[in-house]
Amino acid sequence: MEKTRPTFITVVSWVLIVIGASGVFSLLMMFMSNAARAVVAQQAAATGMPVWISVAMSCIGIAVALTAGIGMLQRHGWVRFVYVGWHAVTMSVSFTLFASKMPGNIGLMIPGLMIFIAISILMFLPAANRYFSSQAVADNEPQTP
Repeated sequence: MEKTRPTFITVVSWVLIVIGASGVFSLLMMFMSNAARAVVAQQAAATGMPVWISVAMSCIGIAVALTAGIGMLQRHGWVRFVYVGWHAVTMSVSFTLFASKMPGNIGLMIPGLMIFIAISILMFLPAANRYFSSQAVADNEPQTP
C-alpha cells in the first residue's frame, strides 16, 4: 500500500483548485461587467449555443474542477473519472461548435486540450493508481489520536 500522496497528484490537485477558483472569479466578473456579458452573448450568437447553456456548462466545469482537486487530495479516486468524463464531453462539444461555426478560432482550444491531456495522463499513472486503490485499505486502518 502506498501511504504517501505522489507529488504530481498534489500539484494536479492544486492546479485544478486554482482553475476552479479562477473560474468562480471569472463568472462573478461576467455577471458584474456589461462588457463581459456582451462578449459572452456575442460568442453565443456566433456558435448558436444559448447563453444559459454556456453559463451552465461553465458552472458545472468549475464544480468538477474544484471537486476533483479537493477529492484527489482526500484520496477519492472516483473524481478522476468525473473530471476526465466531463472534460471529454465539453471538449467534444466545444470542438464541434468551433469547427463548424468559428473555424478560425479552433487553434485557441489547443492549449486547453494539451492541459486536459496532460492532467488526464498524470491522474492515471501507475503511482496514482496505487495511491487511489489503497483508499479501501486506508479506511480500515485504525486511526491514531
